[in-house]
Amino acid sequence: MQPDQNGYELSSDNPDAVAALDNAVDSYVRFRTDIMPNLEQAIVADPDFGLPHVIRGILLESLKQPRLLPKAQQELDAARAGRPPQTERERQYLAALELALAGKVTAAATIYQQIAAEHPH
Repeated sequence: MQPDQNGYELSSDNPDAVAALDNAVDSYVRFRTDIMPNLEQAIVADPDFGLPHVIRGILLESLKQPRLLPKAQQELDAARAGRPPQTERERQYLAALELALAGKVTAAATIYQQIAAEHPH
């Protein structure tokens, strides 16, 4: 496991994957348009690292476009097929995506609130 830029442990030992994920998060916070390419770089660097898939799935699901839901589901499936999440935070993100794709948006939002409260950075 390796920490991200905020010190949170991640289920990857690959520094390139972690750096690409950090770049994706940075892009999201700064409203930049290179989020998806950065997530793709993280996946290429460590194909079994589930969190980049989960984040990509969350972003796709959050657009509320029916045509994107199968792609969000593919990201969830890819995350499940990879290395199991080794941190509670990663398990929470995975659970939130599962709930959102099942139409349980309020339950997913509750998990997002919990993540934000426990990991504010």
